[in-house]
Amino acid sequence: MRYNKKNSRNSFFIRSIFLLPLFFLLSCSKAPENIDEVEAFNIEFASAAVIDTNLILSAKWKSSDKSLKIKIAAYLSDQVIWVRNADTQLAIAAKRITANDIWENRTRILNAQSIPCQIIAISKARQHTIKVENSPNCAGNEPNVPTNPPTSLATPNITLSTPSTTVDRDTTITFTGSVDSAGYDDKLRYLWGFAGITPSVVINSEKPSVQTQAIRFNKTGTFTISLRVFDLANPSNNSSTTIDIIVQNPSGPVSTPPPTPPPSNTQALTPEIIVPATRSVTIARQASLTFTGQVTDPANNGPYIYYWNFAGVTLNGVTKSNDKTSTTRSIRFNRTGNYTIFLRVADNSGRISPNMAQIAVMVVASTTPTPIPDPNPPVPTVDGTIADLGRLLFFDTNLSEPPGQACATCHEPSTAWIDPNQNLPVSVGILANAFGVRNAPSVAYAFLMPDFVGGFIPKGGQFWDGRAANLIEQAKGPLLNASEMANTSKAQVISKIKDASYAALFEKIFGYGALNNIDTAFNQIAEAIAVFEQTPEVNPFDSKYDAVLAGKVQFTEAEQRGFDLFNGLARCSSCHTTLSVNGEPPTLTNFRYFNVGLPRNLEFPFDGTTTDLGLGAITNDPRHMGKFKTPSLRNVDKTAPYGHNGVLKTLEETVHFYNARDIAGEFPPSAVMDNRENSIGNLRLSQAQEDDIVIFLKTLTDGFVVPEVAPPPEYP
Repeated sequence: MRYNKKNSRNSFFIRSIFLLPLFFLLSCSKAPENIDEVEAFNIEFASAAVIDTNLILSAKWKSSDKSLKIKIAAYLSDQVIWVRNADTQLAIAAKRITANDIWENRTRILNAQSIPCQIIAISKARQHTIKVENSPNCAGNEPNVPTNPPTSLATPNITLSTPSTTVDRDTTITFTGSVDSAGYDDKLRYLWGFAGITPSVVINSEKPSVQTQAIRFNKTGTFTISLRVFDLANPSNNSSTTIDIIVQNPSGPVSTPPPTPPPSNTQALTPEIIVPATRSVTIARQASLTFTGQVTDPANNGPYIYYWNFAGVTLNGVTKSNDKTSTTRSIRFNRTGNYTIFLRVADNSGRISPNMAQIAVMVVASTTPTPIPDPNPPVPTVDGTIADLGRLLFFDTNLSEPPGQACATCHEPSTAWIDPNQNLPVSVGILANAFGVRNAPSVAYAFLMPDFVGGFIPKGGQFWDGRAANLIEQAKGPLLNASEMANTSKAQVISKIKDASYAALFEKIFGYGALNNIDTAFNQIAEAIAVFEQTPEVNPFDSKYDAVLAGKVQFTEAEQRGFDLFNGLARCSSCHTTLSVNGEPPTLTNFRYFNVGLPRNLEFPFDGTTTDLGLGAITNDPRHMGKFKTPSLRNVDKTAPYGHNGVLKTLEETVHFYNARDIAGEFPPSAVMDNRENSIGNLRLSQAQEDDIVIFLKTLTDGFVVPEVAPPPEYP
C-alpha cells in the first residue's frame, strides 16, 4: 500500500486503517497530517514502547502455520531496513521500502528454538527492538527459562589422565574439560582442538565436564590442546583455555612442563635468535646451521627453558640453561624448501612467555642460489616497458622497512605466486612478531577479477573482502601495512625508489621529475606493479586443462570423471565456472562472495576469539556478513593452505569439507552462521568421487608440457 503524499486527507485515511488497533490502544491518538505532526506522532508512540520512527509496527508469532509476521513502516524516506533476531543476531529479512509504505513480511520457522523473543529492525538512521507477541521463547511463556544466568561462562579447566604434560612418544592421554556452569539450564558445547594430532572434536552436554577419547601422541614436539566452551542458548557467550603437551623420544630428557596460561610477569620475557644474525638466510641443500637464542629478562628469573621448533626438519628441541643464551646442535637441511624456525622461552616457574622469535631459512639446490631475482640489476640504458618497471618493483626487497621483504616474498613464482612458507596459515611481516590476518591469496590470475561492485549481489575487487576495488588499489596496501612491508609513509617508499637503479626507467616511463610528486608517484608505483601482474609471466594459461580445451591432449579417465563431477553432482562449477567468455580461457570463478561456513582456525597466530566477518565488515551490510570472495581455482594444487583463514591444510581436506561440512563430527562448527551457503555441506559424494575431483583439480596447475607427437615413419 502506498500513501498519497499530495493528499493529506487520503494519507490520514490510509494511516488510520493500518494503525487503528494502535489508535484504540493509545486512546485514539490523532494521525499526523504534516511533517511536524509526523515527528510528534512517532515520539508519542515511541514513548508507549510500541513504535519508533520508520520501523516496526508489530511482530507476532503464529503457531498454527509456524510463521513470524512482521509489519514495518517507512514514514519519511526511501530506505533499506534489516530485521534480525535480537537473541541470536541472525538475519531474518531485509528489504528496501519506499517512503510511506508498509512492508508485511511472513517468515516460516520450523525449529521452535529459533523463534525469536525479540526482533531488531535496523535502518540507516536508527534501530528499534520489539517483543514478538506469542513467542514461546520469551520469559514466562515456557517453563524452562534460566533465571539470572551469569553474564559470561567461566574459563574452563583441562585435566589429564597422565601426571605430567611432558610424555614419551606413543603415549595416550584422555583429556577432561570442566567449566562452572551454574545458572545454565541449556546444553553446553565443548569444542576440542588437538593441534593436528587428530581431528577436532565437538561434544554437546548438559554436564559441567566432559571427557575425550584417548588421544595417542605418535609424533614428538610441542602440541597446544585447546578447549572452547559455548552456551548453546547464546553461542556468543563462550570462553576458552589451552594446555601444551610436550612429546619427546623415550630416551630424551625430561624437562619441566610449562603450565598454561602465562601470567603477566612473563610479558617482559623476550626471546631473540641472534645466530644467524639476519631474519632470513639462504643455504644450499645438505648444509647445516647452528642456532643461538637469547632471552631478555629484566627480572632474571632463570634458569630458562628454550623451546625450539625446527619446522619438521628434525625433532623439536627443549633445553634448560642458567644462561640467557642457548645454542642448538647442528641442524642439517637435506630438502629444498622454505622453513620457519621458532623459539619460545619459559622462566624458572615453567611458564612460557607469549613472545616468540623466528627466522626464515630458504634451502635451495645450488650453492649460489638466487631465490628472488636481483631487484637492482644493472640498467645500461633506460629502455624498458611499464611491465618491466613493475617487475623490478615487485621483486625489490629494499621496499620494506627495514629492507628485506618484497612483494615476491609472500607471492613467490615457484609456488604459484603465493607465500612459499605453507607451514603457517598467514604470512610473516618484516617486523618481529608481525603476521597478516588472512591467508595470502595468489596474485596469479588476479587480473581476471573485475572492479568491485556492491549491492545485493556484490562481485569483483581484490583481497578476500574486496576492500580494494582493483589491482592498482591492492598494490598500495602491503607497502604501508605494519604487518607486511611496514613503511610509515608514501614518502619513505618514494625515497627508496629514488635510490634504486631503476629510478631512471621510472622517470622515462612517467616523465622527468615524476618521483618529486609523492602522491602521484605512489599511484604510479601501484600502476606499474598492476601491469606486471597482468603479464603472461604471472598468468601463462598453460595448464593441462588449457591444453585439453585447445584440443592438444585429452583427460585421463580419472580426470574426466573428476571434471564431470565438478560440473555436475559436486556443483563446483556453479561458483568456479568452466565456461569460456568472449573466447577467453575460463576464469574458474564467478567473482562473487559467499559464506561457505569455514570453522575458526585455532592454530597460531590465531587465538580463535575474534570473528572475521569478511565483506560484511567492509560494507556493514547484514547480507554480506561472513562472505568472502570466490577465488580462481587455477594452480589450486600448489596454493595450500586453503580458505581465508588457512584452516584447510590440503586439497583433499578442502574437497571433503565441501562434501561433508554438515555431517556431525566431520568438522568444527562454522565461525559465522549468518548467510551460510547451504548448497554444499552434505553432497553425499563417495571417497572415490572426492579423489577423482582432486585428480581433475591438479590439471589446473600451470607449467604443463604438451607431449611431442612422433612424426609418421617415412617409406621409400
